[in-house]
Amino acid sequence: MERYRDIHKLMPSVRLKINRVGVKGVRKQLVRECNGKLEVLNVKINAYIDIPATLKGAHISRNLEAINEIIEESIKGKIHNLEDFCVELAKKLLEKHEYASNSEVTLTAEYPVNKKTPVTGFSTQQMYKIHVGAFVWKEDNEIKVRKQIGVEIEGLTVCPCAQELVKSHIREALLNMNLREDLVNTIIEIIPIASHLQRGKALLIVHVWEHEKVDFKDLIEIGESSFSSPIYDLLKRPDERQLILNAHRNPKFAEDVVRTMLKNFLEKYGGKLSDDTLLIAQQESYESVHGHNVYAERILTLRELKEEVNG
Repeated sequence: MERYRDIHKLMPSVRLKINRVGVKGVRKQLVRECNGKLEVLNVKINAYIDIPATLKGAHISRNLEAINEIIEESIKGKIHNLEDFCVELAKKLLEKHEYASNSEVTLTAEYPVNKKTPVTGFSTQQMYKIHVGAFVWKEDNEIKVRKQIGVEIEGLTVCPCAQELVKSHIREALLNMNLREDLVNTIIEIIPIASHLQRGKALLIVHVWEHEKVDFKDLIEIGESSFSSPIYDLLKRPDERQLILNAHRNPKFAEDVVRTMLKNFLEKYGGKLSDDTLLIAQQESYESVHGHNVYAERILTLRELKEEVNG
């Protein structure tokens, strides 16, 4: 059998450590067990390790081997959630790359959720993007693991500023019709005031320790309830009317969506997770009356969130 030099093991001409080496955008079908049933999801995987300054290159084929081995485990029904898949794969990478001190796996998947429309109760399927990952490193002869669980949600926001401008115009017009001020106030209170709407995209990501659990379905609910209104792929006329009315009664800036997501997360998980849990909350609103988008973001630990809310 012909033998080849292992070029990867040679000393590089420039001796610098590389933090991330691996494969990006690997498309696979993953099987997970959920409530006694098997779900098949199309996923996209990134898998990296670091390499020392004394190594020319990483053995990239080992990353693909590790992915295929963990995929086989999932087919046997041994994988119960996506972040566990990432953890097992990240640990497998460190086993296969003996020269690596840390590994990182991230995964995205489209996840369908069946919803009922708000008035007619029609069943409609909504798609959400799931972002999960695992970060594994060696420390004092131990393996440390942090997990990432995140969701991307679309929803509806109504601009509070524009609504206030319209409200002022309506108030003035009604008063000029010689209506009593208390009646004008009642009309404005009862009738939702027009404003411009934006479809927006929220991202909520949580970093926790290996033993801690966060359900991405909870994150979907937290994110969706933070908008002026959720959106639905299917809406009959009564549903659409109710959605628009509800949204205009709950106007929000992008900043409000970010703050509400963090507050809702604290109420759901504040007593269940370590104080060093890292939270990333983002909101991008696709503006309807401008040629640009509006963006808001907050990154903080659960401890910082508790202090600010309680303070």
